[in-house]
Amino acid sequence: MKLTTPNVWAYCTDSWSGNPATNPGTSVALGASNADGAVTALIGTALTHDVEMLDVMIISGMGATSTTDTSALLDIVIDPAGGTSWDTTNRLITSLMCGYMPSASGGQLGVRRWQFPVHIGAGATVGGVGRNITGSAGTALVILRAYGGPSGRWWSGQKVDAIGEVRASSGGTTVTPNATINTFASWGAGTNFGSATARRYKALIPSVCGVGTVTNHNHQMQIGISDVQVGPIMDYYHTTSEQCSGIIGGSPLIWCDVPEGSQLDVRIRSSSASSNNQQVIIHGVA
Repeated sequence: MKLTTPNVWAYCTDSWSGNPATNPGTSVALGASNADGAVTALIGTALTHDVEMLDVMIISGMGATSTTDTSALLDIVIDPAGGTSWDTTNRLITSLMCGYMPSASGGQLGVRRWQFPVHIGAGATVGGVGRNITGSAGTALVILRAYGGPSGRWWSGQKVDAIGEVRASSGGTTVTPNATINTFASWGAGTNFGSATARRYKALIPSVCGVGTVTNHNHQMQIGISDVQVGPIMDYYHTTSEQCSGIIGGSPLIWCDVPEGSQLDVRIRSSSASSNNQQVIIHGVA
């Protein structure tokens, strides 16, 4: 078997350089009633290198309110010229779910994390903007790590689509867990997720969260392409305090070839036969 050398990044720009803290990160406003808040600079000084991998961590967000839907979304935007003229029309990444999380003062249930193989040119600045479903504004604490200068062959995309996003309610597409406890439904029409894909993707990054009033259950999710599983089984859980762990260990980066016009699939099993519905978004990198 041929020996290969793991990729090593030559550069990394962090968005957070504060003192050690229980809840580190830059505070981004989550606008009320499904309307965007103001854009906050996360990497406010122009990047000195190209970025080929963007690591996004949300430390805390909306949540921990009994019997309340706290769905929320975070978007990543850039100013290619290195200022604060943020391109909110062509957003780099949309709809990172940050609802049903602890507030900044509530301690950490689990960091939500995504790694995107996406290109950002040197000289750009990077910001965050968010929204939530409740009638009051909230905040998310966000950390970015922007990696560049790969040591070997590396593919990075130019476009990220949020498949299944529902911006009008600051959430994702509803998926019902299989009614049989601890059992996945069979692949087929019942597991179809969204419409046929609009473009070809080289990577998928899934996200899942509760919807409505969450209950104390454990869950596992799988995603597929045309009824064939891709990527791992993903574990996550809910608590009775209206919090969801997000995918344990972070949302996996699943390298795969998704031809244009493909049908994505999602199936979820639960530790309870009466589990509440879930909301799912799958980010496709093209």
